[in-house]
Amino acid sequence: MPVTKPERNAVVALLVFFTLLLSAPIIGLIVLAHALSSFDLELGRRHLAPIPIAPSACPFLEPVRDQSAALQDLWMRGLGGSVAPDHFHDELELRLIALQAGAHAAEAHVPAPITEKLRAMQWDIAVGRNELPHGDGPSSLLSDPQFPLFDGLNALADASDLVGTACGAPVYTGF
Repeated sequence: MPVTKPERNAVVALLVFFTLLLSAPIIGLIVLAHALSSFDLELGRRHLAPIPIAPSACPFLEPVRDQSAALQDLWMRGLGGSVAPDHFHDELELRLIALQAGAHAAEAHVPAPITEKLRAMQWDIAVGRNELPHGDGPSSLLSDPQFPLFDGLNALADASDLVGTACGAPVYTGF
């Protein structure tokens, strides 16, 4: 029995329909992949590219590196409960003062973009130190997203990115 033209058109239409139905998820995935290819999936802050820095600046950045590592250690010990809240605040205050002093001393020896980040960090530390008496320990300070030391950490991390590995180890390895 011969196939009529309307039957043949119906079969072709069904084949086209099922082909499109089966290919829709594939086309959707391709469109999604293309859309996401220009989307930055990196969580957290955007890292900066290192800039040239004179080797003579490195000894001035060493105290900043040492104090940032000591602060990182203090936060970990404080969050782990191995340091009493009153001792945590006392040591945090001293470490922050030392970090500010180290950053201030380094300013004259590093390129302007790094100086800018170090000054921003110092400002945020100064503001954040005023907030210290309000917290009960490291976890209460960390639970406040408006706590100024967070901005200071970002500025320190940016300065560390700009220095890169020109002075050996990074200035800050917190994040």
